[in-house]
Amino acid sequence: MKNVKIIAPIIVILIILILTIVGVVINSNNKTYELEKIEKYSYFKLYKNEKYGVIDDKGNVLIEPIYDALNIPNPTKDVFIGYYNYNEMNGEYETKVLNKNNEEILKEYEQVLPILCEESTSNIPFEKSVLSYKENGKWGIIDFLGKKITKANYDSIESMKYREGTLKVKQNEKYGAINIKGKTIIKTIYDDITSDAYYTNEKDYTNAGFIVQNKTEEGYRYGYINKDGKQILPNEYTEIDRIVNLSELYLLVAKNGKYGIVKDKKEIIPISYEEIEYNKTNNIFIVQKNSKQGVLSLKGEEILPVEYDYIMCGTNKITTTKGESIEIYNKEGQKQNSKYGNTIETNNENYIIIIDENEKFGLTNKEGKVLIKNKYEYLEYAFADYFIATKERKSRSNKCI
Repeated sequence: MKNVKIIAPIIVILIILILTIVGVVINSNNKTYELEKIEKYSYFKLYKNEKYGVIDDKGNVLIEPIYDALNIPNPTKDVFIGYYNYNEMNGEYETKVLNKNNEEILKEYEQVLPILCEESTSNIPFEKSVLSYKENGKWGIIDFLGKKITKANYDSIESMKYREGTLKVKQNEKYGAINIKGKTIIKTIYDDITSDAYYTNEKDYTNAGFIVQNKTEEGYRYGYINKDGKQILPNEYTEIDRIVNLSELYLLVAKNGKYGIVKDKKEIIPISYEEIEYNKTNNIFIVQKNSKQGVLSLKGEEILPVEYDYIMCGTNKITTTKGESIEIYNKEGQKQNSKYGNTIETNNENYIIIIDENEKFGLTNKEGKVLIKNKYEYLEYAFADYFIATKERKSRSNKCI
């Protein structure tokens, strides 16, 4: 069974809503299309006696609850897909596509199914503009009126995770991608394709790129394709991950067990480190080589050399450990004077945990005034003005006033 998701609420709560659709315009590979943002529903599932039907926003029963499962791909359009005659042997159902008059529609196709939209920010778990259809054993996409957008050329069609409006298609055991207008974004030449999951509040996931994968004699090799379908890194890496906290395109890449950073197409940190970690608080990279750590800027320039046993970051602060020595630097790499061996930022900007040379924990406010002396074996921020303190293997809660 393809793209079946059964939701079984105990009761249907009817809220009378007025239809409103807000569009988000996307330009993908020079093909503009619109993603619907649905704020008001016209149609709802009806659940009764373990069966499903449909009601409208006025409470009228449009489809009696007689189906084992039912999907409403777009609750502003009267296209409903009912599932019945469940086959326990293969886990499949028969399906019908119905309109609000309980009439069967789109009967010219072997089968019509919604396209499950995974990991999207929408409240609707389906692609809201297209459906998949089956013809001669292959799949294509149609709009909600039944008009063909693509021919039935594909072995399978599914939504791309973290990239609503982009569909992952399969031909001859290889994957590619098209958008909901049927425009090819990525040719079907890869063993797998995933979105890099880049997200912004303004554009949602629509500027996300793609990590493509092919199998070789040496194992899987990865490349990178940008949001418009242009391959900017070849399939020669053993690992690729996008640093999604940065607005510009930064990719963590690996070869032969070593890591580096590529910005756009340029390698700004050579692939020679055991580990690379992006610290979003200070916009820096903590790198490790030969079990020693250092700090590099977003341009790949050295802030602190790779010679420390351990590096820990707080807001505008880098604490380093080398042997018995603990030193504190700002995020530009300038050494700071501190009478405390180490400091830990908390989730409350008013408090800073301090650790002295005897590894005793205390607390200051952000102006440096000592609120709790260094006398605890351990101190951890809890919430509001409360901390969890450990002293002589006993825990208790301290409140800072």
